[in-house]
Amino acid sequence: MSAAREIILGRIRHALAGPRAPRAADYDAIPAKLEELDPALKPLIDKRDSDADALKDKLDADQQAVADASKKLLDDLKAWHDAHQPGATANA
Repeated sequence: MSAAREIILGRIRHALAGPRAPRAADYDAIPAKLEELDPALKPLIDKRDSDADALKDKLDADQQAVADASKKLLDDLKAWHDAHQPGATANA
């Protein structure tokens, strides 16, 4: 079974073991029902995985852009500070 199905199955088992769970549960039918639902869920799971990968790539790119902009800002501030020290020569 895939990890997603294992997680779902675990949640179902947990819910069925709770105090409000029906007392007569057909535990053997759960994996069969998941197998039946798998073809319908697969495109959704694939889309979720694809979207998660795209989001991670975008966040990585954004993080790098912020790091680059921060470095440039610090370099510009240092250059400005150095240029405005008493006795500094103008770079015009």
